[in-house]
This record gives sequence, structure tokens and C-alpha cells, in this order.
Amino acid sequence: RNLYLNKLFCIFIISSLSFAQIDYGISNILKNGEGKELKYGEHYPYNYFENLLNLNLSYSRFNLFQQWEYSDPPILGYSQQKLHKYYLEYIHDKITIKLGDIYTLYGRGLGINLFQDQSLDFDNSIRGIEFSFQPNDKFRLFGLKGKGQYEYKSDAASEDRYNDKFINNSVTVIGADVWIPWIYSNLFLLNIDHDMEFSLTDDVEEGRNANISNIGLSGSW
Repeated sequence: RNLYLNKLFCIFIISSLSFAQIDYGISNILKNGEGKELKYGEHYPYNYFENLLNLNLSYSRFNLFQQWEYSDPPILGYSQQKLHKYYLEYIHDKITIKLGDIYTLYGRGLGINLFQDQSLDFDNSIRGIEFSFQPNDKFRLFGLKGKGQYEYKSDAASEDRYNDKFINNSVTVIGADVWIPWIYSNLFLLNIDHDMEFSLTDDVEEGRNANISNIGLSGSW
């Protein structure tokens, strides 16, 4: 066992020296609590152990993000012991491409707003691809495509820590930003094609499609 650990240590040192250009950032969030909760008029044990490890690696034009979760159980939601979220991003002068779990904001949040709030057990991200192409300072083309599952409670006042309703999302977005210098403004165009599949009960599902076009103009005169 000691020989095995020594080999791993040597591999780590050699790798660190070989890839000295790699920048990294590590953050960890640990939450632990023990107590009781009032539920249906009676007190029940309410314990949680939630640990999130975020790892960022950057090399040349590539960025890699990983979120490892060990929660048994978390404050809200189901127990997790796995790689929870990740994405790989490529950034060039004119092109940005991201693969993996997408969190993004379009139209100042009125067109698309994908984010995660761990304290509320809220996550409406999609897993897929996002791109941006900006050949100059007057025009930018962007879009994304992917799928994700949004979980929620059928009763917002529910005392249960688990979500019981699910929406399977399939989203395609294409849009553009156009800067109009002579009136100091920005023209925003966006089209969203959104397929939704609702799990109403264990045996009943409902599908729905929404095609939404957005146009916005912002600036100062």
C-alpha cells in the first residue's frame, strides 16, 4: 500500500512540473447539522451532511469546471455521491464554445435565465452546448442546445425535503446582439424552441412545445 501511495505521489509531482502552465482554483463548502423538525404536528430527526467541492482548471484557451458532491443527506433533495456538474470551455479571440452543464443569461434574464441555487434545491440548467461568435465589436451571434430535467414540488408549502414533480426540457436557442453606435444602443434578437414533457403522476405524462421570439432595444440617448 505504501509503495502504491508513493507511486501516486511521484506521478502527481511529475505531472505538476510538466504542466506548470495549468492554473487551478479549489473551493469547498461543507454544511453539517443535527436537530429536529416539526412535521405534521410532531418532531422528527432532521440531520444533514452536505459537501460540495468545486474544481477549476485552466490551460491555454481551455477551462474545465467540476463540482463533486457528497451529501448524505443534503439539506434538501436526495443524497448524492458523484460528479454532479461539469463543463469544458474553449475561449478564442472571436469564438467561445462550452460543453456540459450550461448556466447562462440572455436578454438580462428575460429571454433565458439558467442558474443553480443549492440552498433552495433549484437548478434549471441544461446539459449540451453553448457557443458565441463575435467577429467585431458591432455584432455577436450566440446560441445553445441541450436537455435537462427541472424538479419542483407540487405544493410549495410542502414539509418534505424531496421534489415530487419533474419537467424534461429540450431547448434550442439562437440569437444575435447588434450594436448601433450612432444612437449608442444594443439590439437584441432571440428565438427559443422549447419542448417540455411533464410527469404529472407515475403513469401520466403531458407534452408541450413553445416557440418564443424576443426582441429588445437598450441604450442611452
